[in-house]
Amino acid sequence: MTPPPALAGLRVLELATEIAGPYCGKLLADAGAEVGKAEPPGGDALRAWRSGALFQYLNASKRHVRACDVDASLASADVVVVDGPAPATTPGPTDRSSGTGRSTSPASTGARSRSRCR
Repeated sequence: MTPPPALAGLRVLELATEIAGPYCGKLLADAGAEVGKAEPPGGDALRAWRSGALFQYLNASKRHVRACDVDASLASADVVVVDGPAPATTPGPTDRSSGTGRSTSPASTGARSRSRCR
């Protein structure tokens, strides 16, 4: 019997662009994590670089996260991959008292649990 992938059940949200962040996300996905990629408005610049094959390689095993679903994805993610400083949409302080490390921002407490996507 084959054991489950090492990172099975780990939920990752990738907010990174270019190469380093998406490669990190690819490694996590290859190890069994569920990786969702949210792109900035206009898409990841790597899509338009040369033939786009590198973008396809780095993102083949990830699911697309629509911009209007980023807050909900942040609230449920175990790991967030970013390039450089954390973006302004990063959740607030973590809840240290529960020991979960989960965000205590409105998005994670259910205040904005419904999707704004249409």
